[in-house]
Amino acid sequence: MHHAVFAFFFLSGFSSLVFEVLWERSLARVFGNTSLALSTLLTAFMAGLALGAWIGGRYASRVDRPLRVYGLLEGGVGLYALLVPYLLDLLPTIYGAVFVRLFDQPIAFAALRFVAVFVILVVPTTLMGASLPFMSQWVSRVWSRYQGRVGMLYATNTLGACAGALLAGFALLPSMGLQATNYTFAAINVALCIVVLIADATWLRDAASGTDLSGHDGDDDVVEEALGRSTTADPISARTLRLVLAGFGVTGLVSMTYQVLWTRAYVIVLGSSTYSFTLILSSFLFGLGAGSAIASGLAERTRRPLAWLAGTQFMLVTLATTAFAVLDDLPEVLFTRLRQEIGSAHEIYLFQFLLVGALVFLPIALQGAAFPLVVRAVVNVRERVAIDVGGAYAVNTVGAIAGSFLAGFAFMPLFGLRGAMMLALALNLLVALTWAVAELRDHPTRNKAIALGTLALTAGVAVAIGPTVDRVALTRGMFRVYWARELYDPKTFASDDPELLFYADGVNATTTVEKRGGLVTLKANGKPEASDGHDMATQILVALLPMMVRSIDLPPGDEKVAMIGFGSGVTAGAALQWPLASLEVVEIEPAMIEASRFFDHVNHRPLEDPRTTIVATDGRNFLEYSRELYDVVISEPSNPWIAGVASLFTVEHFERARRRLAPGGVFGQWVQLYEISPENVRTIFATFTEVFPHVAAFSSMPKGTDLILIGSDDPLHLPPDGFHAAWENDVVRAELERAGVSSPWDPYGLMFMNGSELREFSHGA
Repeated sequence: MHHAVFAFFFLSGFSSLVFEVLWERSLARVFGNTSLALSTLLTAFMAGLALGAWIGGRYASRVDRPLRVYGLLEGGVGLYALLVPYLLDLLPTIYGAVFVRLFDQPIAFAALRFVAVFVILVVPTTLMGASLPFMSQWVSRVWSRYQGRVGMLYATNTLGACAGALLAGFALLPSMGLQATNYTFAAINVALCIVVLIADATWLRDAASGTDLSGHDGDDDVVEEALGRSTTADPISARTLRLVLAGFGVTGLVSMTYQVLWTRAYVIVLGSSTYSFTLILSSFLFGLGAGSAIASGLAERTRRPLAWLAGTQFMLVTLATTAFAVLDDLPEVLFTRLRQEIGSAHEIYLFQFLLVGALVFLPIALQGAAFPLVVRAVVNVRERVAIDVGGAYAVNTVGAIAGSFLAGFAFMPLFGLRGAMMLALALNLLVALTWAVAELRDHPTRNKAIALGTLALTAGVAVAIGPTVDRVALTRGMFRVYWARELYDPKTFASDDPELLFYADGVNATTTVEKRGGLVTLKANGKPEASDGHDMATQILVALLPMMVRSIDLPPGDEKVAMIGFGSGVTAGAALQWPLASLEVVEIEPAMIEASRFFDHVNHRPLEDPRTTIVATDGRNFLEYSRELYDVVISEPSNPWIAGVASLFTVEHFERARRRLAPGGVFGQWVQLYEISPENVRTIFATFTEVFPHVAAFSSMPKGTDLILIGSDDPLHLPPDGFHAAWENDVVRAELERAGVSSPWDPYGLMFMNGSELREFSHGA
């Protein structure tokens, strides 16, 4: 019955990851989808885990019934989870009342946001982090070979987190929604608390009656020694102990850096959908859990855990280098699979999961092996289990906090994807060398020196050669089934070699500009976002149509315009052909601004226009906290299936845009009709018409697949004699002609649906 603790800890990891996903989604609604916002959540979450591990380690050994405390911790997480949505709903009020009026500075905003999120999330995450030391202390009292069982606890918890990530992303949230999922798992945590408390009372009664809780013979330690398997590892010096813990902290940094880098690379290969992120995270968690489970058996028996630690890290460096080196071959593998028969989307998801797992499972499993081996190395006294386990876990988590921030905000922007890879590999190799030298100094043997030296040489050669990345091959964008099946065949795919004009691994995305023949294309994470070819009509008309509709009753002149998404700059340049007074452009990725220079031949160089102001944030934050009113607001984000972008197609976002419109103002929204189901198109239309009382939809070209939705609080009266107010302006007319509009009556031909048709089509969505 005592093995039920592993089921408890599996459920604990399962619910923890579900809560993390829930809180991430909820926070995205509060302050957008910038990398800084996501990093704020991750840092606050992991800081709470580290704090909880440290506090739990200090007190668990002093508690008579640590299992009961663990149960109460799980119940506390469940109860607090019920409060989190209400606390997060207070953040906009706090930001609006404090930040906007008093500080009005980006740094102050980021600091306030971090403090607010940290205060809200530090309580439940501290409770989560404290659970491992208390459970470890209980395990040490039940099993004689307790170090391996502690490793199994960690493994079980991580595998539970893997299951939580998969189910949350693919089943729970799509079917139940945020609120119902939160209530369900809060109830599960409370139920887990009750079950654990009952189990604790049962085991306490059995212990009082003299029943052996462990299920082992009382002479277990003697038997182990007779078989040559010590229940504790050989002691290490105080200096070596410090090196083990310091190295474990660095491996936390390196591990999170690997995860950030692999996530960016695989998102480029698989696409930036929420499902891709879920698959990648689940692959990592599965590898960590499996590696920890396998190493736990080894940790129970080895007397030289530090030698194994060094050896596994050397192997990790070699395998990670190999995994990085073949990244640019994955688009071709995906291309081959997508050209075969596809039964369902889930077949592709499974293939992508296996594709990621085939490369990262072994190196990630070796990362997971570190925890039970470190526990074996540092824990030699049963009474110090909680202190040592909690301290080691806290040190590793602090390293992971640093890695999650530095990888995305320093290593990748400064050194690029390959440079950041090389830095992580070098740090990993340095830790392995440090541990190997420390082990050989404390316990020198010839065979061990030869084995570790061979592994070190192999890893060193791998890093010295270094992984290369073919940037064109990596960013092919083969996750789009249409491209793989319709635009390419094996012969054209093999010969496709565009000229790479620009490449930048930015904070939020990897941005590239390619020239293929005479066509220049802008990509974000491998997905085309703009071009100087067939996209021109959409890029121009999404700017001009809202102004043309508005100017029917109001002569053009002094409009203030806000625009979400800069991209190639063509839309901004088209807007500036109108005689407006000012243009504020919101762009979340700074690398996009640099890349737009390669479209100066078609975008009228909007960055050089004094009326243009670039605002480096996400559109949701901008509209929420801006105090300005605009005559026209234009929204041209990426596709709704991109993770985070869907929040710009919601009722809440459209309401923010509506609040920023001046009297008579007009909102223009780009919408795709390709690679999206008709039901999702109906959902977008229904959402739009719920917010704006007066709406219309235009196509950017005859039989086109790009739409421009127009919304306003005021009636949209289309002039019976055509759009002459715009056509009579020579500059505007020239820009319209670039978009294929050849007369003031052509916009009628581009009318896709009027307001009543939009509402009829989307009714019931």
